[in-house]
Amino acid sequence: MDKRATRFLIICTCLLVLVGTVLPASAAPSASSPRGSRDRRVEKTVPAEGRAVVLETSASDVVVEPVDGDNVNFVLELEYWSGDDRWMQAIEEDFEVDVRETGSEIVFRPSAIPEPGRKGLFGKVFGSGEVFYSARIVLEVPRGTEVAVENRYGDVAVGAIGGPLKVNNSSGTVKATSIREFGEIENSYGDVEISDVEGDLEMVVSSGKITIERVSGDVEVSSRYGEVKIADVGGDLGIESSSSKLDVEGIGGQAEIEGSYEDAAVRSIKGFLDIKISSANVSLWDLEAGADVGASYGKVIIENVAEGLELRSSSGSAEIRNVQGPARVENSYGVVSIKEIRGSVEVSNPSGGVILEEIDGDATIRSSYEAIRVHNIGGTLDLAASSAGVVAEQIGGGVEISTSYAGVSVEGVGGAVEIRNQSGRVEVRGLTGKALTARHRVETSYADVDFIWPETSPMAFDLESTYGSINSDFPAVSRERGSRTYAEGRVGQETGGQAALTISARNGSVHLRKR
Repeated sequence: MDKRATRFLIICTCLLVLVGTVLPASAAPSASSPRGSRDRRVEKTVPAEGRAVVLETSASDVVVEPVDGDNVNFVLELEYWSGDDRWMQAIEEDFEVDVRETGSEIVFRPSAIPEPGRKGLFGKVFGSGEVFYSARIVLEVPRGTEVAVENRYGDVAVGAIGGPLKVNNSSGTVKATSIREFGEIENSYGDVEISDVEGDLEMVVSSGKITIERVSGDVEVSSRYGEVKIADVGGDLGIESSSSKLDVEGIGGQAEIEGSYEDAAVRSIKGFLDIKISSANVSLWDLEAGADVGASYGKVIIENVAEGLELRSSSGSAEIRNVQGPARVENSYGVVSIKEIRGSVEVSNPSGGVILEEIDGDATIRSSYEAIRVHNIGGTLDLAASSAGVVAEQIGGGVEISTSYAGVSVEGVGGAVEIRNQSGRVEVRGLTGKALTARHRVETSYADVDFIWPETSPMAFDLESTYGSINSDFPAVSRERGSRTYAEGRVGQETGGQAALTISARNGSVHLRKR
């Protein structure tokens, strides 16, 4: 930030803390300064001797830069003005610099500027008045020096010092690059930008945007009310956030992320991902070690997971594609779409629809009140639903389906078929493979059953209808008993491994057709 002019009409003003060694004051107002403002330039040089450098200040813009040699150079540029002459005189006469040195650190700490109208640290009382001030501190340190900055009401910019860094700031931005060993940053009401850290990084920020790039070690972030963008982290990542939009890419280790009320986008994670997002959308891509995902009240999109996936979500839709392992999904009040899974799939989705396509393993579905569509399942299908229509096509193994109040259509099944439906029509066609020698059973009520069988495959059938009719393209022996109609028959010659079919339709008709 450029030189700042800050005005307060006050009875009680803020206490301001500055660092420096006093040089004579001079009147040199800038174009934006009030008439009669004065400038001070404060300079200090201290041998570094490998010690850490600490700067404690406030209401100042701070710049930290590397310098050749072994000295720490400190410069403060201050412009100030007040209509209270006694306040101006107090700064001129009593302003002091506290430089404390120990064997391990050098601390720069200023005395306080008094508040007009209050008794300040100078021990004098001044009348109320208008105050103007603008302060900028430049701190030059040898490369590799550990630096700590404490500030408020100003910006902090740290160049390529090549050493550890700690910053505690508020009401201003923080920018730093080329940190070594570790970085600890705390800020509020201002953005933070950190890049090129050889080591670990910890950050706590509220009401400000976070940008982090190129960290070799682990990163821990706590954020409130600001966007978070993180890229190229060599180690693990931890994020705890609220009302912060998250954009994460390129994590070399594991990632544990928690957020709410803002969307999260995460891509290219080499380690396991554990993410929990509430009341927002979640988008995940290119996860190399599996993921455990929790979400609510938002849409979830997950693509390209190298290992297994577990998702627990509610009140939102979920789209999952290309998982190189098993997938387990719990959801509600939204459609779940899962495609291209190289393992088994388990879905529980009350009050939500389900779409499964291109599943290598077995599929298990529990759902209600929305349509279910399943296509190209390599293994078996186990489906239990209520008030949900079902379409299942190209199932490599057997199917077991139960539902109600909607139709069931099954085609291209390669194993045994067992269907129970209440108040819904059932259609079965295109059976292949082991299904042609399996035992099949279909039950329904208040609707018809339409079952198609290849005429070249031997099969024994037993059909029953209540308050309906039986129609068979194959020869059958029929009989009636009250409201019930029965039909038995055989397709082809009896063999030891032939298929068997049992169909029962209560208050519905049965249609057995040849293919």
